[in-house]
Parts: sequence; structure tokens; C-alpha cells
Amino acid sequence: MPKPVLQALVLADHVYQDKITGKKIIAGTFNRVCFTRMKRPLEQPGVESEFGERPSPSPFQSTSETAMPCSASLPPSSPPPPGARRMTAADVQKAGSPYVFISLADVHGPTPLEMRYRDLSTGAVLFGISFQVASEDPLDTVEAVVPIPPLPTPHAGVFALELLAENELLGALRITAVDTSEK
Repeated sequence: MPKPVLQALVLADHVYQDKITGKKIIAGTFNRVCFTRMKRPLEQPGVESEFGERPSPSPFQSTSETAMPCSASLPPSSPPPPGARRMTAADVQKAGSPYVFISLADVHGPTPLEMRYRDLSTGAVLFGISFQVASEDPLDTVEAVVPIPPLPTPHAGVFALELLAENELLGALRITAVDTSEK
């Protein structure tokens, strides 16, 4: 069976659908995320948990478990109007999990797909999601909106959101993770 042709792979804060027209509204697209290193508590000899065990190190103690979208450069901010609450970047970046908008052509009947989030420095797959699209007419365009978990960022670097059909790569979106910790 011929593989589908990927026309679009977009990572966004949210994807809405207009109730009247059925059009997708893609809000907050990004390909860059920021994270801040969490300070690891100093290990103290003889310190045990309340259950009599030494706390085991977590892979997320040195960096954040997930990252939030960030901008390479933000425009200068103007002062808020009198009486308005000034919001910080942390206030705004408390959104939920991101979404992926996918547009495909040449879909022949039911087609299983897989979305993988891969660390390009190690090749490790950090998560994968399986789902299915279908089309009765391969000339139709098939659109899918896939909610994904928050993006894991074990370190600064480049990651990829990959779309596969039958273990064959259809396309990928590169995502750069930036460490914004104070030096």
C-alpha cells in the first residue's frame, strides 16, 4: 500500500475548530522550548527518607521534566495600564499539553500512524503515540489534531517530533530546547 504524503506537521499550544466552517485554527505555533534547571538538593551523608531509604536520584532533578514554548527575542514591553495586573512569563506559560496538527494526502483507507519524540543527540525515543487516520478517497486531504504530553527536556539540544507510517518516516519537526538557567 502506498504511504501517505505529509503536507503539514505543526506543533502548537492549541488547535481549535470553527463550528460553522469546520476550519482548524492553529494557535501558538512553536519549534523552540525553554526550560530552567532545578537546583538539586545537596546530598547529606546519612540522610534517609521517612521510610528508612536513601532518596534515589531522579533523572529530572538536574533539569526540568518538561519545557514551555519560548521566543528567540521578545519585543520590548510597555508598562501596563493603571490598575492592571502585570503578568510574568511564568504566568502565561502555564498552558496545558501541546497539540500537533497534521495534514496528509494519499491516505488509502484506514492507516495506522505513530508520532515519536526523539532526542537527536542520543537517538532515544522519549515518548510515542499511536493513532489512526482514514480516507475513502486518496485524493482527499486528511487532517488530524493529536494532543501530546508536555515535551520532556532532559538537557539543552535538538529534538525531533517524527511522524511514521509502518515504521517509515513521513516527516519530522525539529525542536530546539534552550536552558534559561542563571549561570
